[in-house]
Amino acid sequence: MRSSHSNRLAYLCSFALGFLFVLAHLASASDLYTLTGTATSTGQSVTATGSNFVDLLRNASNSSAEFQTLKGQPATYTLNRGSTTIIKMTRDASGTTATLTIPSTGQSKTFTGASDSDVRQQVGDYLKKNVDDAIGRLNKRLNQETKTSFIDGNPHAVTAFMADDAFYRFGLPRAGTSYQSGWWLMGEGGAYHADGLDGNYGNLGLGFDANLGKQAALSFGFTSLYNQLGGANSFSFIGLDIGLPITIYRTSLLDGFVWKVTPFGYGTVSISPETVSGGWVYGGGAASSLSYMTGRWTFTLGDQINYFTGADLSIGNVAYGNGSLDQWLTKNGVEINYQLGEHAFVDGGATWTHFFHAAGVRDYYSPTVGIGWQINDASRIRVGARGDLGNGYTSVGGEISLTVSY
Repeated sequence: MRSSHSNRLAYLCSFALGFLFVLAHLASASDLYTLTGTATSTGQSVTATGSNFVDLLRNASNSSAEFQTLKGQPATYTLNRGSTTIIKMTRDASGTTATLTIPSTGQSKTFTGASDSDVRQQVGDYLKKNVDDAIGRLNKRLNQETKTSFIDGNPHAVTAFMADDAFYRFGLPRAGTSYQSGWWLMGEGGAYHADGLDGNYGNLGLGFDANLGKQAALSFGFTSLYNQLGGANSFSFIGLDIGLPITIYRTSLLDGFVWKVTPFGYGTVSISPETVSGGWVYGGGAASSLSYMTGRWTFTLGDQINYFTGADLSIGNVAYGNGSLDQWLTKNGVEINYQLGEHAFVDGGATWTHFFHAAGVRDYYSPTVGIGWQINDASRIRVGARGDLGNGYTSVGGEISLTVSY
């Protein structure tokens, strides 16, 4: 019997790891940025795409790379991120004068140099060093108005990722309705489609729980996230989530209600070199988890409120402006768990997420389904799938988690 259980567990792990591997290696079909240059006098037009908007604008400023055919001609350039125009630039025939304009913020800057190479350098420094908080203010508008931000405003932005990490530990806990001292390990990967672009993501997490008497526990979670959209990459690391699950009520019978409330705090560092976005992201919130157990069934209602803010971060000669981040979001979900037998269980649920402040995807729904195996009294493994459905935004992914108590 033990051999049969081991074989089933091995098959389950192999399937899950293979599924995550495939999802995490899906490639994007289109670049995040499109830059179109048009000669003012002749109307000649050139279009280039890429994942790094600073490189595209620098090439345009001195008519290099794809824009060589416009050399010696005054030209105008329009930079789009997905379907959104984010920067416009004009350049004179010699390339010694160029003007950048950010329509969404109203900011404008003119660069003058002894040569087109000098102007190219000035343009690059202005964007990468976030002079006048130009890119910081632009990123704030992108958080609010587009579905492609890595920081805020959509299901796979850093704010949503951190809220998910807390919610699926404290609101709809994957470890079950009771916390015991132990540790857990999880991995997740998937693909998504936003504003005509394809992206993929993957994250890893591990954590430790310790009982504080019979009514409370201390929970530490360490997380990291990789996000890729249109060839641009975002990395979130040094992620820490600390919660204090408190049992408000527990029935004295095997069947009945369990209610836990968890205040928590979190923080992470996010960096996207290609989009010059990121910085410190941190905040806190509280989650409520109310479960009703009857026989083989467990019904759970999870509710959570989160607040996020940020701070600027400079690394080398690049400044990631994130000090304007200011977001509240809520998550409300239900989940049903059914114990198939001594070892196997299945679960399914759905969660609604709402951003209180302006966001590219203001509301979205996340259906989930999972199957697991209770290895013994102290450990269990779960394999699940999840989707995110919002206005103009869809994603699908899978996850695997292992929980060990002692």
